[in-house]
Amino acid sequence: MGAAENATADRGPVVAGVIVSVGSATLVALIASGIVSPFSIFSLEIAVMLAVIGWLGGVRNV
Repeated sequence: MGAAENATADRGPVVAGVIVSVGSATLVALIASGIVSPFSIFSLEIAVMLAVIGWLGGVRNV
């Protein structure tokens, strides 16, 4: 494995963390402003997707 591959692999959890934190903040803002109901299918799907992205980003490099 070359140095470039290592550098790319090491960024996985960081990128996943950024996606999850930005996505979570956006979802919370939408719920707080009343645009999205916290019990709607849409918000549930987004929450599950963010959880999966976070899990994949964290587990992939173990």
